[in-house]
Amino acid sequence: FLLETEKRKMQEFLAGFSASLFGPPGWHHHLFLSVSRRNQDVANPGILSSPSQFVIPPANFETLYHRFQARMTETWTISPEWKFSLGGQLTHERGRRNGSQDLSSFGGSSHQSVDFNSRRTLGGTFAELTSVWWQDLTVNSGLRADISEGFQPTLSPRVGARYQLLAVLQIRGGYGKGFKLPSLSSLGDPLIGNPALQPETSLGWDLGLDYHTPGEEFTATIEYFHNRFRKLIDLDPGLLNQGIIQLANIEKAMTKGWNVFLTLSSIPKVSLHASLTHLTTRVAETGAPLRNRPKWRGGFGVALNISSTVNLRTQVTWVGSSLDFQVPTQTTRVEGFAKADITLNYHPFPAWRSYAALENVTNASYEEFRGFPSPPLTFRLGLEYRP
Repeated sequence: FLLETEKRKMQEFLAGFSASLFGPPGWHHHLFLSVSRRNQDVANPGILSSPSQFVIPPANFETLYHRFQARMTETWTISPEWKFSLGGQLTHERGRRNGSQDLSSFGGSSHQSVDFNSRRTLGGTFAELTSVWWQDLTVNSGLRADISEGFQPTLSPRVGARYQLLAVLQIRGGYGKGFKLPSLSSLGDPLIGNPALQPETSLGWDLGLDYHTPGEEFTATIEYFHNRFRKLIDLDPGLLNQGIIQLANIEKAMTKGWNVFLTLSSIPKVSLHASLTHLTTRVAETGAPLRNRPKWRGGFGVALNISSTVNLRTQVTWVGSSLDFQVPTQTTRVEGFAKADITLNYHPFPAWRSYAALENVTNASYEEFRGFPSPPLTFRLGLEYRP
């Protein structure tokens, strides 16, 4: 039972700086700096399991998040066949929430604090080596070390290779490990957070074929992927069945599937593209699929170059149904949907782009997450500068 809909007001600021410098022969220095700020006000009326009993109590709070990031990369082109990169990254995050929730229906305070204040600094170093063998084989390998406050340092290696079978056909594959920290909100959120969360780790591989006609009027890519996760962060399935919403680490999970991408540009100034993805997921302990991972996803688009400075992009996206959970009805599925978007781009100068976009042109009614309707027909204007 809903008293009224949740209200959210969000303001976001993003800024970045990028600089490249070519030093002695073969050396390239690259610096990237960024800052982001997000402020969100939420008024949640709560969710009732009966006319007088709340499952999720009402809450009102403000969340403020800052992130500062710096990354430096040094690249040495040893020869046309060998390239080596070494770099480091430093990230500082700050998160704060002020507000309260009404626990009077549970016998508690009507203004129970949901405040939290947290910050952390993360560091990482990485190295990458690319080499070409016998002209047709390219091998890329890398190693990353993540150093985070409160967690053990972690090494994540990866290796990939690409082999040119024919002039128009290549095979490629990759293998690597991944590492992801729980967000500040996941750790500190008084409503669904869990301070005991551990980082996610993953082990994955992929194999693909790329084909193109001699003039590249037609391209096709097909790839298979397989990933295994440990400590995957998601809502606790056992608690969900009891109507309790809290994040937890899922001990073991798996995802696998395939992608197909096609492009056709045989007509001057017009190009077509299409994609299709099939995904299978499974939680090892229960055998159930993961939440909010649709089994099928596809799309089709047309790009029209009206002039040297103006182009039009259209995109139709189709997403299949997926597993989800809603309190208190315990609905277990989110229905599939289709939507269409149109974007008009104008490039008066190489570094400048302005655009006008219509999203959800057909004004389709759909949800990507159960209980959270997606926006109706939306109009956006934007201006970008990329030196």
